Amino acid sequence: QTAQTAQTAQTAQTAQTAQTIQAVDTVHTVCSQDAPFEALINAVGSTDTFKPCGLLALSVFIDDYRFYRHDNGNWTPISVSQDDIALPHEAGIDSKVYGSKIVLDNGALKINGQRSWLTPGPMFEHFKVWYRPPASPRVRNLWGRIKGPLAAGKYEVQFTSNSAIFTQQWGLKEKRIILAEEHMLGSKGACQVLGVVAVVLGGMELLMAVGFFVVDRTAKSVV
Repeated sequence: QTAQTAQTAQTAQTAQTAQTIQAVDTVHTVCSQDAPFEALINAVGSTDTFKPCGLLALSVFIDDYRFYRHDNGNWTPISVSQDDIALPHEAGIDSKVYGSKIVLDNGALKINGQRSWLTPGPMFEHFKVWYRPPASPRVRNLWGRIKGPLAAGKYEVQFTSNSAIFTQQWGLKEKRIILAEEHMLGSKGACQVLGVVAVVLGGMELLMAVGFFVVDRTAKSVV
């Protein structure tokens, strides 16, 4: 009877161990292809709820960078503001758009009373920017702002978080970091595109005006 009891206890312990391992494996294989995103999910502590959900939320861009400038033989970090990248009515924890939907409670973000995998701070602001996708197949989102001009010199970019799922599984050819100057109409590249489009449309209108003028003169000559 003692041996049977020991065997029963050992069986129960083995089953409990297997159950624990299975539970751990279940939690840690939510998104094994993308370690940074998996860490966000595991931090919630439960996979019963997933908020926010949807394909757009699942594909959120969470890469992180650090910028440095070489000064007098040392690498000096460059301050990058990530708090003012969303639209004015969406920025901040108490914004007009998200203030009543995603709330801060005891240091964590919650949606309808349940903890979200989003984290307060820069990550939440990046999510707001990502949640406004462009109409074109190319995505170019504002990641941060460097206050003041960058003088000519030697700079370094460190990738502190790089989600490989974009290129290894989703077929994206490349991800780029673009440094652009601010302008009242957008970045310098956006202004150039806008200018080219305006010139092309102006040329088309000019050709149409000349065509109408020629047709009108020809019609009068025939009459």
